[in-house]
Amino acid sequence: MHLDSGLTEREIAIVTELRLPRVVLGLLVGGLLALAGGCYQGVFRNPLATRTCWAWRPAPGSR
Repeated sequence: MHLDSGLTEREIAIVTELRLPRVVLGLLVGGLLALAGGCYQGVFRNPLATRTCWAWRPAPGSR
């Protein structure tokens, strides 16, 4: 079964050799930065998101 994407050989090469590796690398770097940030937060015992940090307050009378 052959699927025709409608792309030329040149366009396929651009996607597979230029764009796709950059997208994968960007996702990998972003994930590693998030992991590193989480590790730093754990080492310094600083909560990731507190109510005061994000200005989340309970509604009046909800306690």
